[in-house]
Amino acid sequence: PFWTDLVRYSDSNVWHRVTANTETIQRISEDVASAFPELTTFSATEVVIATWDHVGYCCSPYSPTVTFQCILATDGINSFVFFLYGDGEINSYSGYRAQVGLNAGNGVDFISVNGSLTSEIFNIDEDSNVGCPGVFVFQVNGGVQQPESGRNGMANNSSLNDCSQICINTIGSFVCECNVGYQLSDDLKTCLETPSTICTSSCNTQLQDSQYQLCCNP
Repeated sequence: PFWTDLVRYSDSNVWHRVTANTETIQRISEDVASAFPELTTFSATEVVIATWDHVGYCCSPYSPTVTFQCILATDGINSFVFFLYGDGEINSYSGYRAQVGLNAGNGVDFISVNGSLTSEIFNIDEDSNVGCPGVFVFQVNGGVQQPESGRNGMANNSSLNDCSQICINTIGSFVCECNVGYQLSDDLKTCLETPSTICTSSCNTQLQDSQYQLCCNP
């Protein structure tokens, strides 16, 4: 997910785990099915999560740090890799570069993410091949494949995250936000127009629609 000379500082952490959390496994399975619609019945049986938390890179003990995550998921037949980059967590350092991608080592099956080995790679938390900044998904059985929406470069497809307006990536997950003039509904994904003059002190106490709850108090 971030191939360069990494350095562990005193406050750095690197760890991995095999998760048995059913909610996490279900969420990852649904994300795979969204990225690869032809695999809507995919249900992961094994999930491994590896995290590099605030590690440095190359030679300087004072270099900025990077935080990223790799998730491996399989059902025993189909296998997938997620790369996750926290918003604002990939900090650049003059003169250094990194490679991001996958390589089967056979000289045939490989993918290099746009910006690799250039200074642009430090903006990877703003890019994606599934429409959620900082999230990349690849299928790795039978070669290395991107989702259909991401095969011609960075995608602008919200199917993976279901945010109706803005997706903000976090390590291991994401949150949805809304444009000015909108507010997040109870499902934490859909943006509704912010009420303005419709809510007054004489608000009808029978109004139960969620977009009125902020200013109508039954």
